[in-house]
Amino acid sequence: MHLGKLLPALVIALLGFGELQAQAPRKPQQPPREAPAIRVAVNLVNVLASVLDAAGRPLADLPKESFALLEEGRAQKIEVFEAETQQPLDLALMMDTSLSTLTELRFEQDAAVKFLCQIVRPVDRVAVYQFNDTVTQLTEFSFDAARLQ
Repeated sequence: MHLGKLLPALVIALLGFGELQAQAPRKPQQPPREAPAIRVAVNLVNVLASVLDAAGRPLADLPKESFALLEEGRAQKIEVFEAETQQPLDLALMMDTSLSTLTELRFEQDAAVKFLCQIVRPVDRVAVYQFNDTVTQLTEFSFDAARLQ
């Protein structure tokens, strides 16, 4: 058989095969599985807040009436209001070590040490991270101020 006569028939056969594939029933895509909802009855939730004035200084001694607590748009009653919490805190201290802050790094380190010595309590735990183009954890959560420094 002459190749010139065979080639058009082969092309037509391949085109028909492509149409059959396109018309073949496809599996319906499964919707992404959502994680099951966890529902828990809770009577009291701790909400920590820090309030700063326009100059960035902490505002102390604000009364309970200065705060509004909303859950999904609905006002919630504030049952317990404390100026400072006695709850232990887990804090992440993030240090910007990118090249753009290289000249300020000593200031950052001094401020971090001051924070650790003056603000963090013995019941609190701190982990120290540095970030530039990546994030690196420098210390595990600890209350050992000397180790964190």
